[in-house]
Amino acid sequence: MTLTRPDSHADLLDDLDALVREQVRAEGVDPQRDAVIVRRIAEDVVRRHDERSLTGAVAPVTDPGATVGELIARVSGFGPLQPFLDDPEVEEIWINAPERVFVARRGRHELTNLMLSSAQVDELIERMLKSSGRRIDISQPFVCVHLRSPAATDVGAIETHGKGVAQTDHHPPHAARRT
Repeated sequence: MTLTRPDSHADLLDDLDALVREQVRAEGVDPQRDAVIVRRIAEDVVRRHDERSLTGAVAPVTDPGATVGELIARVSGFGPLQPFLDDPEVEEIWINAPERVFVARRGRHELTNLMLSSAQVDELIERMLKSSGRRIDISQPFVCVHLRSPAATDVGAIETHGKGVAQTDHHPPHAARRT
């Protein structure tokens, strides 16, 4: 491994993400089922990185707790969508295009500042389908899946279109989850 200083926080996260995934594979961990183990691995990777940063070989992690959380979301959760899924005020999430991600809060739709790549959208769809055991193709262009989250009623709907994929993740308003 080359000791290079990442140019940005995103590069640092990508480097740490690769290390976490490497360790997850080495230990034979299923990241969607064993999030506790992924947390331990992420904490260890961040701790080792911070120790190396004392030598000046790598940039320090400015917020280890937030970095561990983001690594867990990337590896075990739904990556950049995870903060919206964890937000009790978000009722629905949908992706019209990789650069057009919307949420509904208190019944009002908002365009977020989240910009995804096509590869990220594909990975999110794969994760949702994997967690449900379902598939999507021309013969079955619309799928509802139950997402693993604090609210057992979360549902994701994925629909194929001629020019790409539209994805909607829905969970009930905060008040509805208290039952």
